[in-house]
Amino acid sequence: MTSSPKPSARVPRQQPWLSSRKAPAHSQELGGGSIFFLSLFLFSLIDNEGYWLYHPFCFVHLYFFFISKQLRTNKQIRVPEVRLIDAEGEQLGVRKTEEALKLAEEAGLDLVEVAPKANPPVCKILDYGKHLYRQSKLERKHKKQQKQGEMKGVRLTFRIDKHDMETKIKQAKKFLEKQCSVKVTLVFRGREAAHVDIAKEKLDFFYESLKDIAHLDHPPKKQGYTMFMILVPQK
Repeated sequence: MTSSPKPSARVPRQQPWLSSRKAPAHSQELGGGSIFFLSLFLFSLIDNEGYWLYHPFCFVHLYFFFISKQLRTNKQIRVPEVRLIDAEGEQLGVRKTEEALKLAEEAGLDLVEVAPKANPPVCKILDYGKHLYRQSKLERKHKKQQKQGEMKGVRLTFRIDKHDMETKIKQAKKFLEKQCSVKVTLVFRGREAAHVDIAKEKLDFFYESLKDIAHLDHPPKKQGYTMFMILVPQK
């Protein structure tokens, strides 16, 4: 007697709206390139020089448009009226945009929208090229000041020899000459941590070697299995 085949287990059908399908690859990869070209297209719509997308100067305008805090200038300003400030900093009150453009043109300068969120927007008559130059100069100065305020680190071992000590001192000297602070850390291993006096002598010698260009901002202090001090450049 032949046995009838067992009915196979019925697999429930998955509903299409419950499926965990991934989004198409093109929707996941909307990166910087797509945003750049979209921005390029939008900028071409407001360019007052009439350049097309393929014109090389369009990239220059795009750079200045986005890098310089997105300030609108001259015919890019499309509001009917503005609160005007002349080149000497004098308040001229609310003027028609056409009138403000005419005054800027007569002075041989640019009309720049300096406060677009004000009502009406505040515009100033100035040399926009010089304004960009001053802005870039201030940014470079700010970056330089940030760099000068950096804290550099020099690491010593308890058993450091004379030659390695001289190398570390030269390294710290370079940092101090660049107006950077230097944190000198001496690391203990095992029972070396009991010889605090010897470690302090090494750090004192390190400081004495740089005394002509550095001040001791933080004296040697033991902290766990390290001892450190902080040197700052002389002003």
